[in-house]
Amino acid sequence: MFLITPLFVLSYLSRIPETFLKKIIHTTKWVAYSTFLEHIIHEQKMIQFKYGWNVYWSGLVYFKMYIFSYLYPKRPLLTWLLSICSAIFFIWKFNVPLTKRLLKGPIFIFVPTRYKFLTNYKILFDSFWHSSMTKVKATLMYNLKLAQKRLT
Repeated sequence: MFLITPLFVLSYLSRIPETFLKKIIHTTKWVAYSTFLEHIIHEQKMIQFKYGWNVYWSGLVYFKMYIFSYLYPKRPLLTWLLSICSAIFFIWKFNVPLTKRLLKGPIFIFVPTRYKFLTNYKILFDSFWHSSMTKVKATLMYNLKLAQKRLT
């Protein structure tokens, strides 16, 4: 679902009708399709739900995802506010453990803690924020030199 979801959003946004009633029907169809697909994937044991999560919560997230994607270009501040409130609600509802390791981001969860030099330089993994690969290459070379010094 990690790679499919952005494609769903692009497809959803590319076919939004003009009238309000048709927008409601269009959104309902996309939420139903997405939720049904996730249900099938769950039934095939390709994903598993934990901590009380179920396909109905996924349906709510899909609904919010489509609505927020549509709303963001028109009302970005409202969308940010609703997203933050939504995130806080889900953290509270599902008792998400906010440990220091989880707050490092999705890529850093997989980095063993013994490689501290990788967690100190987030630019290695967030290279898409930088306009040129030369900055990334320079940072990589710097980190490799640091690692070699620490190992010797």
